[in-house]
Amino acid sequence: MKAVSTRHKWGDREERSPLKSETECARCGVVRASLKRFDEHGRGSFWKEFWRDGERLDAGDGMTPPCDARLERQRDAAGLRVPA
Repeated sequence: MKAVSTRHKWGDREERSPLKSETECARCGVVRASLKRFDEHGRGSFWKEFWRDGERLDAGDGMTPPCDARLERQRDAAGLRVPA
């Protein structure tokens, strides 16, 4: 059996607005949203949020949640994976 990486395989970044971009993991479907906000003094705040199936994921301490590559294998078995 082929070994499965537990690292995310991020796709191309999509600019949703000047303050938000998103990219999706091809393995597990997690969406990484990169966001920024500026206060009245021009100081920026930057952070990332992670989402799957409309639910926000929280790995704690601002960490990236682990990749669940089992979802990729389930999609492969069901014939749902789109070739890259």
